[in-house]
Amino acid sequence: MQRTRDGKKRRKLIEGRKFIFMYHQSTMIITIFAFAITMALIFIRPKNMNEAIPATAGASSFS
Repeated sequence: MQRTRDGKKRRKLIEGRKFIFMYHQSTMIITIFAFAITMALIFIRPKNMNEAIPATAGASSFS
C-alpha cells in the first residue's frame, strides 16, 4: 500500500492483475460469440452438414 500526499492509504494497481482482467474479458466475449455461431449453425442446418460438425467445432473452441 502506498500513501498519498494527505496521508491516506491507496492501493497500487498491479499490472499483472490488469492483464488477467483484460484476458478474462476477451475470453468471455470470444466464448459467447462461438456459442452464438454454434447455435445458429445447429438451428439453420445448412445442406449436407450434419449437426455434429458445428457442435464439435463449438465444443473444441470452449476447451
